Amino acid sequence: MKIGRFEYQGNIRYGLVAGEEVRFLKGGLFSAFQESWESVLLSHLKVLVPVLPSKIVCVGQNYREHIQELGVPVPGKPVIFLNPPSSLVGPGQAILFPSGATRVDYEGELALIVKEPMKATPPEQALQFLLGVSCFNDVIERSMAAKDPYLLTLAKGFDTFGSLGPYIATDLDPDHLRARTYLNGKLRQDDTTANCVFDAK
Repeated sequence: MKIGRFEYQGNIRYGLVAGEEVRFLKGGLFSAFQESWESVLLSHLKVLVPVLPSKIVCVGQNYREHIQELGVPVPGKPVIFLNPPSSLVGPGQAILFPSGATRVDYEGELALIVKEPMKATPPEQALQFLLGVSCFNDVIERSMAAKDPYLLTLAKGFDTFGSLGPYIATDLDPDHLRARTYLNGKLRQDDTTANCVFDAK
């Protein structure tokens, strides 16, 4: 199923997307929710960023093709950094270039939406905590990151640099999904999560 977050008549609502219709949910997204009787045409809703996380944990240098483009060694362990939730914008919203930016790049990524807190979880149990997946454009000010790798969080954490959505898709295998990135309607990236160095677990 596809779960979205919407603005409707001044209220923020979650709903299940089925074609051109959205059926609103009762209950919290991260608890037991149910479909309500209320449905609205998608065209009557404003689509928002699908979730407001407390933190965004990112894994850098995970796609083999991108590693080759950068000309760096394949990492032996995940390259972890954090993005601030304040960087998030929803689908169709503008990405604003910060003052002094010289090279702002797109980076199409897979977002894993974790439904409850997890700590010291064994890999074989990790996907039990997964609500679903979404699309994430992990925008970067490339020249800043190239000057100093310690500035990676800053280079990726500007307001509007985290475009997420439009929906959370459930019941998909996160390690076998095709990821495409378009810039002004032109295909720029085309890869599969099966080519990642580190899988979703």
